[in-house]
Amino acid sequence: MHDFDPLEHIMGVDEASEMWGLSPTYIKKLCYEQKLMAKKISNTWILSKFQSNPSALSVKAIEPSALLSPIIKALPSGTTFELNELVIPGNWKSLSLSEKRSVGKMFHKEVLSGDWENIEYVGRRPNNHAEYRIKKTTE
Repeated sequence: MHDFDPLEHIMGVDEASEMWGLSPTYIKKLCYEQKLMAKKISNTWILSKFQSNPSALSVKAIEPSALLSPIIKALPSGTTFELNELVIPGNWKSLSLSEKRSVGKMFHKEVLSGDWENIEYVGRRPNNHAEYRIKKTTE
């Protein structure tokens, strides 16, 4: 008789995030959109371990953190910015309008959920773009 452990075939969002190199917020978004083999139990997404990395499935799998230039870590505290000011220009220009909006929405959700601990949402600029600020560090 074989010892079959069904728990060896499933994973949570954090494990999927590590395995695929995608943010937990983005994984949850894909689960909600039914683009992954996943089931929500209570407030937790359970995913099958035996599925392809979603970023390999579609060009639309754009991670804000993958587009952000390294400059974000070097910005002094108190600096305000729009997302497109930090993205490598060639990468931003190559995106369609809907992809830019998608990246913006993902980044915004990640900031509000605390995934970007050193960034805070300030509000909307006159051009209706979201404005963010590098938080002041207390040392």
